[in-house]
Amino acid sequence: MIRILHLTDFHLNNKTLRDWNGFYKDAFFSKLTELSKERNIDFVFFTGDLIDKGGKDFKGTTLALKEFKTNIIDPILEKLNLDISRFIICPGNHDIDRTKDSKIDENGLKGTLLVSDDVIDFINTSTKENSFQYIKRIEEYKNFEIELYKDIEIDNLHSMFNFSLKYEIDGVSIGVSSINSSWRCYDNDDYGSILIGENQLNDNYKFVEDCDIKIALIHHQLDWISKIEKSVIASHINKNYDVILSGHVHEHMSQMTTGFTGSCFHNVSPSGLNQIRSDSSTFINGFTIIDYNKSINCHYLKYIHSQKEFVDNTDIVPTGKKSFTKPTMESDNDLTIYSNAIDNIKEDHFEEMNAHFIKGKNEVGDQNVKTSFIYPPIDDGKGHYDEIETNTNFNEILNTNNHTLFLGQQEIGKTSLLYRLIVEYVDEFDIYKKIPVFIDFNNIKNKEFITIIKEYTRLNTDNVKNILTKGNFIIFIDNINYHESKNFGSQINKLHNFNKEYSKVRIIGGYQHDNLEIIPTEVFNHCKIPFSYQFIRALKTKEIKLIMKQWLPSNDILKTEEKLQKLVNTFSSYNLPNNALSVHLYLWSMENGDKKPINQAVLMEIYVELILEKLNKDNVYRNNFDFTNKVQLISMIAEKIIKKENNEYWLNQTDFYNTINDYLKNKVGFSFDPNVIMEYLLERKIFTRNNQNEVRFSHVCFMHFFVAKRMEYNPDFRKFILDEKRYFNYPKELDYYTGLVRSDEETFKIIYERFKKLFDPMSFILEAVSPDEYFNINLKKDSKNDEPLARNLEIAKIKDSRPSEESIEKQYDEQLEKISNLKQEIKGNTNIDFDRMLLIMCNVLRNSEGIEDLDLKNRAYNDIIKHNITYSILYTQVVVRYLIEYGKLPPSVPQNVSLENILKNIPYNMQYSLFTHLGTQKLSNVIAQKMAFDLKGESNSKSEIEKFLSVALYSDIQGPNFDNYLSKFIKSINSIPVQNYMLFKLSEYLYKRSKEGSDNELLYLDLIADLKIRTQKLPKRLKEQIKKGLLEKKNKFVKILRIE
Repeated sequence: MIRILHLTDFHLNNKTLRDWNGFYKDAFFSKLTELSKERNIDFVFFTGDLIDKGGKDFKGTTLALKEFKTNIIDPILEKLNLDISRFIICPGNHDIDRTKDSKIDENGLKGTLLVSDDVIDFINTSTKENSFQYIKRIEEYKNFEIELYKDIEIDNLHSMFNFSLKYEIDGVSIGVSSINSSWRCYDNDDYGSILIGENQLNDNYKFVEDCDIKIALIHHQLDWISKIEKSVIASHINKNYDVILSGHVHEHMSQMTTGFTGSCFHNVSPSGLNQIRSDSSTFINGFTIIDYNKSINCHYLKYIHSQKEFVDNTDIVPTGKKSFTKPTMESDNDLTIYSNAIDNIKEDHFEEMNAHFIKGKNEVGDQNVKTSFIYPPIDDGKGHYDEIETNTNFNEILNTNNHTLFLGQQEIGKTSLLYRLIVEYVDEFDIYKKIPVFIDFNNIKNKEFITIIKEYTRLNTDNVKNILTKGNFIIFIDNINYHESKNFGSQINKLHNFNKEYSKVRIIGGYQHDNLEIIPTEVFNHCKIPFSYQFIRALKTKEIKLIMKQWLPSNDILKTEEKLQKLVNTFSSYNLPNNALSVHLYLWSMENGDKKPINQAVLMEIYVELILEKLNKDNVYRNNFDFTNKVQLISMIAEKIIKKENNEYWLNQTDFYNTINDYLKNKVGFSFDPNVIMEYLLERKIFTRNNQNEVRFSHVCFMHFFVAKRMEYNPDFRKFILDEKRYFNYPKELDYYTGLVRSDEETFKIIYERFKKLFDPMSFILEAVSPDEYFNINLKKDSKNDEPLARNLEIAKIKDSRPSEESIEKQYDEQLEKISNLKQEIKGNTNIDFDRMLLIMCNVLRNSEGIEDLDLKNRAYNDIIKHNITYSILYTQVVVRYLIEYGKLPPSVPQNVSLENILKNIPYNMQYSLFTHLGTQKLSNVIAQKMAFDLKGESNSKSEIEKFLSVALYSDIQGPNFDNYLSKFIKSINSIPVQNYMLFKLSEYLYKRSKEGSDNELLYLDLIADLKIRTQKLPKRLKEQIKKGLLEKKNKFVKILRIE
């Protein structure tokens, strides 16, 4: 057995050197002493970024590297009683001096190294001539490296691009190759630009080829490599080496991979010495001990500065230790099966996935998933309260082994993200060693998962089971739904049983959820899979611009930054959803339409008219079968699909044809050929047809839109949708319908009455409990069940105080029981729940600006605010009941979310949802009137939380004089929860809604400073000092987000 100490990314500068000498070294050496009692360390492998920013603090790379040797390498070798041949380094992007090569030379080299042969030729020429021309950035590092190892006596290969060594320990030969992945690093965006060179890799491998164990050190992960050689390099290094050690991303990751080309163990160590005082997981400092034998045992350690010691990193695995078994080599037959599966997926599914993305009229070249997809903001939800946002990047999703569930609003881009991940896993199978399978949860029906996988990959049952057992599939499940009203109990049980039987198989899912700050209650109760929850957020200016640049032709005048910004500002002014679909539809409408897209429904109407009517030169029956005729036909097809009421949102081709024929011949009496109409609708991509001849809307938003149009055209169908036993299943359709009509007072009153019918019996809650006191929660660190128990007694108090009518008691218990009991099987339910009713009511109010009854809208808004608080209290009770019954939070609650945050911050999270669904300036007068009543003490609960909900919403939409309302409210706050909520809100505005030096930045700095002075009872003279500190903190936050 050999024992390896894997270190990386010390980023030595003045600050980290002080931390090393003052704190870190003693703790590190103490832990090494403890570990050496178990077994001596044989090797220290350091995978790059020895120094920081090319040695900037030490006046040059050479001097900085010498400091690293003196202060780091030499003391560690002395401590472990090893010589320099056992401490092997490889270069990182910070170990080079990027200023040594001019921008002109860099651009010239970049334009030259366009294919793999160019890279090979450049390396050969540079090596032969011993010339650092165009790569002077690595010269000082290489000189240091050669000097460092000049006196070693073991067999080694050392040149400009090669560095490998051979050892023998206990009769076992060991080969170590230090691979230079940093010679092409130049700016701060190296992802996808890293070059290795096939000859660098091959020459190093040939030197160690005959060794029993072959280890490669490389700073960057393989997915950072340029596409011109990524597949080949990944294939060769995985085949040639038994162990690959790397760094760069500052986090612990380990995995054993098996694929076409063999098995290989990968380990990534976190930063060893960086931001040691930070509690954030972004800056965990530590190292890995790897014991390599018949199995591979990893011991993960992290530094805790408050204790000045190293402890087991239980964030990685519960014990801080994990074993990996070396898999047997795949047979040639297995490799052929994998290859066939990948080829079948490309052949059967890539075209369908490419067609999923809307193509701009002016788009040139082939459209595919990779060129069309824009990565949206994604985070794990933790950053909503933390100083540092926990944004999740594409590579983290690809490389983690955790089950992952992406939550987001409808049309936010969940399916697009799943498609993009699938394409990456297929194209880069040699790197990830996983076969992706896409499943639409709606289409599982009576099928078993193995049957679905067989159909998707065209593999037989035995092969599928064999690959599942090995864990070499990744299952992508779109439209997962735990909601009781959907009656998906059978599918859910199949999913849970599949996960239990094939626990090695990773599941990645998409879940529609509108309130992104809390976990859906149905997931909370019924999900048995320990998902890592990731929240897909609305696009920001950066992503919107990327879509616009992609959509517009390169020679268009709008390509300039100024024009793009103007386009973004216009888009934002319409208060449209910030998702990729809306941006694409908006661009279509701007280019071709003459109507303003005032909301999502109208935007969809413009787009549909464009693709059905204006942009098609071969518009079928243009003169006699106009746009209205087509929309009426399609909306009737939508009705046919909806009325199936079996969660199968498609028609077989025969029914599709018959529906068209029936409309033409029997409904409107047209003599057009139904075959021509059918093919036209498919050609226009309103519908798609799969290889089972199932015809469905090509985008789910099309179905929502045409159901809404059918509601508009057909009163009987509108009554069908609005039936009290089914309307809650169609929140998006109601959103589109009210957005199109905008003045249907009858529908508004129906929804409002049902809202009141559901919520008004809960009014006693606010009569019995003060929200300000209820949410003033402060769990003590040593408290276990005392505080949750107190909360449960609080709900008992509510029950004792409520009206005695049996119907009210039954309704309350049904609702609370519904969202708190863990059930073995999901069953259909005809009763709407609170959260969905809130969503529907908010959307209908937002869309109904044309209703000529201001008093009605004022009353509806007042009740929404009132029962927003009611729901918040009920949600916390769900958490408390579960905790008391089971002694722990349910598996659906992310580990990084504390009980305290769940309980006390629900009103703040619910306010975010209010903005999402009521955020329009057309309601500014309604909100302002509510604020005026609150100010006079005429609110429902007489609480500051209730006042906060309206003041924050009014500020979110930037209503007239919102800054005055904010300032007055801040001066009046006495409630601790509301003080915290306002601090969260103002900090969000400061960080995300104000540019450097802007009036908004000054406004939010003033307001936060005033809030801190008032709540912390600080002297007013400290205001400027507080503002300065806030500004420094903001600037630090921005720098952290830009960290390499």
